[in-house]
Amino acid sequence: MEPSFQVQVPVLPARLRPEHASEMTTQFLFGERVECIEKQEEWWLVQRKIECYPAWVRCTGLTAVSNLEVEGVFQQVLVQQTQGNFGLVWTPLGAKIKAEKQAIPDLNEWAAMWNGVPYLWGGKTLMGIDCSGLSQLYWESRGILLPRDASQQALVGLEVSWLFDSQPGDLVFFDNAEGKIVHVGILLSSNTVLHAAGMVRTDLIDQQGIYMADEGRYSHSLRLIRRPVPTAV
Repeated sequence: MEPSFQVQVPVLPARLRPEHASEMTTQFLFGERVECIEKQEEWWLVQRKIECYPAWVRCTGLTAVSNLEVEGVFQQVLVQQTQGNFGLVWTPLGAKIKAEKQAIPDLNEWAAMWNGVPYLWGGKTLMGIDCSGLSQLYWESRGILLPRDASQQALVGLEVSWLFDSQPGDLVFFDNAEGKIVHVGILLSSNTVLHAAGMVRTDLIDQQGIYMADEGRYSHSLRLIRRPVPTAV
């Protein structure tokens, strides 16, 4: 059986290529389990099994763990102190920690926690987050595991035909002029959406798309609505 590895630093940047100058495509968080696909000296190509979204990381951010060891519980607060391999560390929401399960914030509390956090391509923490990282973390906090990218997330769950049929928490997806899914948001109601564009913000939405009232324009064109559902593991 191939060994598993666990992230031992608060946030582990993951890159498109095995070099520091390469773009960051995602982040792995403290306590998350990954499998190694390939090694190039200190650079390892790894992925979370639930994502199948490989990226290159420095192996110094990982430690080997037994496959029999249970992963920690999902951290539900933006940041807290946690006992790590090197003593106390500050861990972000989404980290897998050895603790009792924490209370799950409701959707409005979630929005209040994240509103104003800056946008960061590949980010998944309060220091910066992207649109699909936000939607992935929200649903993982509720026990539903989604793929990493918006275009991948748009392929899972139940399709909802119209906004008036939607429920808070449904995901809304937006495309570009070529019809490619490029953005995702979380519905707070049938006419408001939480999303990361420049920063995490709450905007109006209708069947045309996202309307940014402060800028007086539509910023994203609505393509489809999905409702994540549990899947058999």
